[in-house]
Amino acid sequence: MKKAVFLLVCAALFVSGPAAAGSIWTDRAGIGLRGSYWSPGSHEVYVRTGSFGLDEDRVDAGGGGWISFMSGVGDRGAVEFSWGGLGRVKTAETGLFRDDVEIEAVVPVTVGYQWSLFPDRNISSFQPYLSAGGGPYIVSHIRVIDEAFSREEVTVRNRLMAGLYAGGGGYFSVSRWFAFQGEMKYHLVNLDPDRPSSGFELGFGAVFTWKR
Repeated sequence: MKKAVFLLVCAALFVSGPAAAGSIWTDRAGIGLRGSYWSPGSHEVYVRTGSFGLDEDRVDAGGGGWISFMSGVGDRGAVEFSWGGLGRVKTAETGLFRDDVEIEAVVPVTVGYQWSLFPDRNISSFQPYLSAGGGPYIVSHIRVIDEAFSREEVTVRNRLMAGLYAGGGGYFSVSRWFAFQGEMKYHLVNLDPDRPSSGFELGFGAVFTWKR
């Protein structure tokens, strides 16, 4: 494991060079890929144990991924077009005879803007930014109730809603064409903070850039 980390550090030092003046997007375009931890609404993971056949296990987890296309605007900004897939799974097993599974999937298609916080002539490898945007959010809700020896009920609902997001993050440039990216956003789905699909998203990934 230590050898692998050492080789990665050496490779990063080999391909890295002085950062160019301006933001990572100055006169450039690129594509980004990242994974996300998603925490919509109330988010929890717990196990509760009872007795006499009334044991109950519950799990609530969420995550997803994004692909983004960016194009620099001026020396400190970039227009961002993103397509994501976020999912949340809630399972509850009560006793020996009832399973309740809820799946909520959100597919955002957004257009936004990133604004670099550092000055135009910045030459640092780390470049923080603020971002905001919006677009359509496709929300699907699937619920499956399975009661042994009794019934199985499946409910599916799909809705198209407007949404907004705001947040910030940062790039760490390894070379002029490659950088790591981390960011946090808050998604306001249907412009309603009380909706189960509204909430925070924490993402980490990488971007590849090229000169326009």
